[in-house]
Amino acid sequence: MVTRFFILCCFSCYLLQVLNAEDHNDPIPPPEKLFHIELQSPVSTHFEIPNWPQNSSAFRLQARIMLPKDLPEDFGLGMWLSNNDGHWQQKVPTYTIEDGSIHLDIALSKHSWLQAQGQQMPWSASQLAESVRGGLFFWSEEGSSSIITIDDIRFSPLPVIDQPRSHRLLDLSYSDQHTHGEWKTETGKRSEILFSPENLPANPYDPKLFKADLLVEHESGASFALPAFYREPQRLWNRGDREMSRADGAGHFAVRLRPQLPGTYKLSLTATWGMNSDQAHAQTFTLPPLIVTGEEWDDYVRVDPHDSRFFSINDDMFWPIGINIRSINDLRGAKRTHSKLTPDFGTESYQAYFRRVAAAGGNAVEIWLSNWNLAMEWRGDWPEFRGLGRYSQARAARLDTVLDSAYENGIRINFVIRNHGQASAKTNTEWKDNPYNLKNGGIIDHPKEFFTDPAAFERQDAFHRYIVGRFGDHPAILGWKLFSEVNLTAGRGDALVEWHRRTAGFIAGLDSYGHPISSHWSGDYRTPNRKIVALDELTYTCIDAYHGRRKNAKHKGRNIVDLMWHSTQSPAPGRG
Repeated sequence: MVTRFFILCCFSCYLLQVLNAEDHNDPIPPPEKLFHIELQSPVSTHFEIPNWPQNSSAFRLQARIMLPKDLPEDFGLGMWLSNNDGHWQQKVPTYTIEDGSIHLDIALSKHSWLQAQGQQMPWSASQLAESVRGGLFFWSEEGSSSIITIDDIRFSPLPVIDQPRSHRLLDLSYSDQHTHGEWKTETGKRSEILFSPENLPANPYDPKLFKADLLVEHESGASFALPAFYREPQRLWNRGDREMSRADGAGHFAVRLRPQLPGTYKLSLTATWGMNSDQAHAQTFTLPPLIVTGEEWDDYVRVDPHDSRFFSINDDMFWPIGINIRSINDLRGAKRTHSKLTPDFGTESYQAYFRRVAAAGGNAVEIWLSNWNLAMEWRGDWPEFRGLGRYSQARAARLDTVLDSAYENGIRINFVIRNHGQASAKTNTEWKDNPYNLKNGGIIDHPKEFFTDPAAFERQDAFHRYIVGRFGDHPAILGWKLFSEVNLTAGRGDALVEWHRRTAGFIAGLDSYGHPISSHWSGDYRTPNRKIVALDELTYTCIDAYHGRRKNAKHKGRNIVDLMWHSTQSPAPGRG
């Protein structure tokens, strides 16, 4: 196999500044025993209970609240919880006052139906599992500084009650035209099929709990499958200093479909509940036929069928020209160019970058899913993240917007799934903050295990399934890049070779749109691991473009002209 070299500048700091000139309950620790709370009415008084249960899908909160004699007559209390971003859910439980005390007993589960405050997100088991803090609030319209005392606070897991599981899909809908029992769309246009499984699992991102796949069969006999993904609609807005997000509707599953051929398609959706369990159940639902009009369409970047050293789009040669916009700003870039740090306005910043790249004749950029940019999975106590196995809906919504904006400006994106620091023990290491790290509640002890541990593979597969399902239909994606500068990670030897074979093969098996797949080595064209480059599962290779001629013979490299020349000299069939 002949592998192409797609040359990008990983050292983005300079160029960027120039451009800018489940369902389980672990043991729950008890909180402290005695608290004295001074009312602040007529303003509401909020009390946070220590040691709030984490990642629990069902538990009971019990407490005794001793009331003073001077308590206002209109005194009331409620219960609240919030996630790491401060999104607030609350309810007013039923209670009685006996002998000057309230014995509070609240069962929290997917059936509790707390009410969202300041956002449009109906209650679900997922909302409870993502809560990181909670407590009580008190109110009165009278002015009061009475002291109430809270003690005997206890958390206990709710027992799992065996009940017949429902295997129904609710609220099934189609985003495009639909008349007389048929769904309609046009070639090259994205359509979405939306639905919600009854009894949404506490972790809707875990395919072992629930997953769905759409089988699409064209009248010609061609067929392919598309993975469904879970989404919570988000509203993005510029607060003036940064981009904010807020839930803007009920969570649901979606399948994204972008037909390339006109004609009639048969659609069937297979949903699977509780994989790898004694109660596993799969059910297939036949959907209305899809009628697609328009001309045959294929605007995806492909490995050129005539000369595998190059890319093409619709059989026309595509030569990527652009820079690495790994993120909105770069601290090193500001330092080395003696300029101010670029303000981070999220998707609005990327839209401005894309317009300027396109105006300069560029047609490609690279973007990282780094924790400081568009990563969707990171340690759960950081803003917008939810920890291992749960994906940031705010970041995913931004990435949707970024891909749309890039395509509108004629820009293709080298989609970097992970940057090297995430799995590095030494170079730019971010391991201490990685959700895979045992110290952060993860599953492995050292970054080298990211490339060898079966449990880590399982979590990676779930994440790759998510990104392919959510973004894989988008023609703005030039290709999937598994790692930036993978030779700077803790992966080594045959284990790293096997990791690339396995991961690239898994993604290719999910991606019915056939995006190219790559990995990246720091250094010039001589750096990549030849065993990895030779894998059939990889279709192009990325190296750095900023190495020039060096005086020190030991570190002597080649400039970009030489790199481009030598990286295209392997024997390959010409265009005739």
